[in-house]
Amino acid sequence: MPALYDLGSAALLLTTLLWLRRRPRRFEGELILVAMAWYGTGRFVEDFFRVDDTVGFGLSGSQLTAR
Repeated sequence: MPALYDLGSAALLLTTLLWLRRRPRRFEGELILVAMAWYGTGRFVEDFFRVDDTVGFGLSGSQLTAR
């Protein structure tokens, strides 16, 4: 299910960036700033809804693999 949130957020981000690209820019790097802020905010919000199954020692599978 989180993949659907990512897909929706990425589609909205693309639409927003394409719309902003047509307008005159206020400053250099405006589009990358919007993209970074959008992505970071989206990940922050999405992590509240994420459900990770713990595998062992109270860690998720990803955390054990990274260990």
